[in-house]
Amino acid sequence: MGGIAMGYKKCKQACQVIVKDESKLADVPMDIVIKNLPVFTEVKLVLELENYYCINAPMKLDKSVKWQSSAVFLTSADGEIILSQSPAIRGDYRGINQMALFERLHPEKMIRSSTTTRFNEIPLNDSFDCQLFVYQDEQLLGKCSFKRYYLQKNLTFQNVTLKRPVGRVFYGKEWKKTPAIIVLSGSEGGIEKAQNIAQLLASRGYVTLALAYFGIDGLSNQLKRIPLEIIEEALNYLKNLKCVDSNKIGLYGRSKGAEFGLLAACYFNALKVLVLNAPTDCVFEGINGIWPSGTSSWTYRGLELAYTKFQWLHYLFEIFTRKRKLHKNDASLFPVEKLTSSVLFIASIADEVWDAYGAVKNIRSRVGSDCKYAFLVTPHLGHMNTVSYQPNLRYKKMDPDLLQEDTRISWNATLEQFKKL
Repeated sequence: MGGIAMGYKKCKQACQVIVKDESKLADVPMDIVIKNLPVFTEVKLVLELENYYCINAPMKLDKSVKWQSSAVFLTSADGEIILSQSPAIRGDYRGINQMALFERLHPEKMIRSSTTTRFNEIPLNDSFDCQLFVYQDEQLLGKCSFKRYYLQKNLTFQNVTLKRPVGRVFYGKEWKKTPAIIVLSGSEGGIEKAQNIAQLLASRGYVTLALAYFGIDGLSNQLKRIPLEIIEEALNYLKNLKCVDSNKIGLYGRSKGAEFGLLAACYFNALKVLVLNAPTDCVFEGINGIWPSGTSSWTYRGLELAYTKFQWLHYLFEIFTRKRKLHKNDASLFPVEKLTSSVLFIASIADEVWDAYGAVKNIRSRVGSDCKYAFLVTPHLGHMNTVSYQPNLRYKKMDPDLLQEDTRISWNATLEQFKKL
């Protein structure tokens, strides 16, 4: 929407735009106050973002695409708009929601580009640029520029290449004996989504390792026969860092990463605290492109782990009836009786990819007494449940307020869970 400012009349009377954003972290609410406006007048706010990485966006959306949102407000008797107090009367949202301009962002254009599989070429995506424009009719009254961050400016990172996996570790240069978290994303491969979450967790004071387990040069190019030793190596790497407390290592896994993470926790008791977002209760068949691989997703000590095959007829039945009919191979069920970690399971009853809610219920019936666990069920949001205040365009037919509420609750619960480290 960079052309919007050019399409409006130049600013004749500048208003005052005050950005209240103490932390500047993208997952923390902020407020904007606009003063010196005409009283009881409709004013339009337009938010534009550049260099913006959205974890919920398609992987191949070109990074040069601008994101935008807008809403119209009626100014107060004092000639003010305060996002935390002033209701939007029309536009991309209505009502009072100080973060809705971020939550309702959408790409200006859907430009696709190829994604790189070269590890050193994958961008950091640690911050983005924001511009807020204030209009009355076609007249520009004022504008303001500011930045928001996924990774706090005082933190740093290193690329890590181990025997099997690669990753990015985020930390503070002066940190010592700090809790650490391994972050695994899902079936998209690569590292961008995992590092988005890892950066935000690092900004809370954890050493975080965003781990790529396929989809990068030197790793498997498909999600099949992935060695469980990848996580074992990551654990050993973190234990040997001076900035890490080797007795306080956790794991965050989302989607296929939750499957991988839960499996690892059943084998390696060094993982003390886990958040498993949209998990399964069994090993599923691997993926070869968009097709079932005919192999297990995972291996251990060179052997494939028993798995539940993809079942086309049952999959179609579930799509058309919304009833679960998948038959799981008993040998593929995770040995959750062995769990000794503190685990938060996050599952949606509306998960469109697999029955995470049913999996969580099954886990609950089998988990041992040595595991301290909690379950968070989201009633509205589906499989794509990530971090607060990022737009989620996947669920266009759902009430965006309810989707964002589920996201905030889930992300806040995630942050609280890792405080147990």
